[in-house]
Amino acid sequence: MHDIQELFQLHFLRDATNVVFIGPNGVGKTMLAQNLALHALVLGHTARFVSASAMLTDLAAQDGALALRRRLRRLR
Repeated sequence: MHDIQELFQLHFLRDATNVVFIGPNGVGKTMLAQNLALHALVLGHTARFVSASAMLTDLAAQDGALALRRRLRRLR
């Protein structure tokens, strides 16, 4: 587990690890994730923001194993 200030140092990018915010509705997970992505963009990195529900819906909509593998590859 990391504290928020540590995440904004972006060491997880160098280490090629993911950041996942877990908690109940309304505690600021989306805001933190968006701000972290924006901070990375400002510093010249690329970022992709997607909610877990949107990602799972998209993956479930893929028609067949090949399409699913392509989509998973794109999400890396």
